[in-house]
Amino acid sequence: MSDEANIHLDYHVIWASFAARAMQIVWNRQALVLELQDRSDRGLHRYSDPDQSRLSAPQFATEDSATTVLLRDLTGSPVVGLSFAADTAPALSVNDTGGNFEIGFSFREMQMDANNALKIITLFSEQLGNPLVHLV
Repeated sequence: MSDEANIHLDYHVIWASFAARAMQIVWNRQALVLELQDRSDRGLHRYSDPDQSRLSAPQFATEDSATTVLLRDLTGSPVVGLSFAADTAPALSVNDTGGNFEIGFSFREMQMDANNALKIITLFSEQLGNPLVHLV
């Protein structure tokens, strides 16, 4: 349908929207900056409140805004999740293995507790598992 309307929907933007929505529900927070990292040479993309903008026209964050959450696309990689000591924000990793998603989530104790982390990963995986329901 997006081809007929000449609209390109990047799956990264959909994932970003789902991740932002899960974070905002659990953290009861209105604004966040999501940084997308993938294995391509496209560079990093930083979205401002990706769940609040149209999927076909995401709003990019300014360089000086602090990252609230990292989203790592590991599609096509044997790696399921990554955790770096230098990460300044919680990191959600997704690997699309062809019909199944492998999801990882890393965070520091000072960023959130395990209960909230479980809520975030549950909300995100529910949206990813049934995207049409959550996009309408």
